[in-house]
Amino acid sequence: MKKTFLVIFTILSVLLFIFGLFHIPILSSLGVEFPARNVLWGLSIIPTVIVSAIPLIICGHLWIKSKK
Repeated sequence: MKKTFLVIFTILSVLLFIFGLFHIPILSSLGVEFPARNVLWGLSIIPTVIVSAIPLIICGHLWIKSKK
């Protein structure tokens, strides 16, 4: 895998992960209204964070694989 592609993929996956972690405050600041916060609403955030971390995990695997 080319080094430039891996660097660009890493940068994009970090940005996606940051958005996944802070998607509620980011969207709230843009004017999106969310329902009243409760336990079920809080549990629905967890899959979003996990899914947004998948490209970063793949990228880390590719970096380790390219070092060997």
